[in-house]
Amino acid sequence: MDIPCVFSSNGDGFLFHDRTVTDATIETELTIDEFPSPETLWSKYKQYKGIITPNGEKIALQKYFSDGSGRKPRYYQQIAVNRTVEAIANGQNRIILVYGNGHR
Repeated sequence: MDIPCVFSSNGDGFLFHDRTVTDATIETELTIDEFPSPETLWSKYKQYKGIITPNGEKIALQKYFSDGSGRKPRYYQQIAVNRTVEAIANGQNRIILVYGNGHR
């Protein structure tokens, strides 16, 4: 899914898999009281994706275009779009996007 933080639970606690950390401790056990806030997770996401400017954050938060059909992109299509938007938000001047649509 191209995201840096993932949680799993056995019903008693949480396992937090965090690819934004710089040391070797990628997975940690958490209690419900230690669960990170949405603001903390957003900060980690921006750090991981290199979104460092207010303008970049504004671009990354824009809603997707909808063609009115009610259909949603497949996960890999959404990742391609997200990476393109992130590149634009980070000021890249050139982007190559190869996008398979699955139609024959």
